[in-house]
Amino acid sequence: MKCVNCNANFSGREGAKFCSTKCRVAFHRNGEVLEEEPILEEDPVLEEIAEDDGEYRGSVTNKTLKEMGPDDLYLEIGKYMHDTWAESQEYAELMTRLKTMSYEELQKGGYHIPNWKRPFKK
Repeated sequence: MKCVNCNANFSGREGAKFCSTKCRVAFHRNGEVLEEEPILEEDPVLEEIAEDDGEYRGSVTNKTLKEMGPDDLYLEIGKYMHDTWAESQEYAELMTRLKTMSYEELQKGGYHIPNWKRPFKK
């Protein structure tokens, strides 16, 4: 196998992309994205959770979902125990914004931008 980062030949588990942790971290720190990494598609469950009737107010920020900025959403999501945050209205709202806003809008707004949203570097 060849390392995606340094092109060195290496042996490892089936499907391995990098020769070492150092190469894997360096690759992602450079903003690189593997072409076969999945882009998230529409998720009807998240869309249903994200519906804001105007009555919802965050327990930490006391703002509606639409009023919350990225820091507010991260704060609200962080209050959930274990993995229950994945079904929260805050997480659904965050994912909706990540999917619909441009890379530049997310960057300007102070969002943590996931690799699947970053532009490909060739």
